[in-house]
Amino acid sequence: AFVRDEDQNRLGDSALYLVDPQGGNLQRGTKQQGPYHDPTWSPHGPSIAFIRGDRICVLRPNGTERTLAAGFTRISGIDWAD
Repeated sequence: AFVRDEDQNRLGDSALYLVDPQGGNLQRGTKQQGPYHDPTWSPHGPSIAFIRGDRICVLRPNGTERTLAAGFTRISGIDWAD
């Protein structure tokens, strides 16, 4: 998983992308534009936690995005608890 700027002229206009370990099958993981940061795979696989603006979110294997917490003024990174 990685974050890619969608428009070099607009700050924070990014999306979360997924690629398989061999470097193929590139697909966009998020439907919304946003300032996405710090994608982090869950310890056992298919979910990805990430920061979108003032929110901590999870991208589920079925492609849906769930907000876990919101309203932060500063987030400096995330990690999963096992």
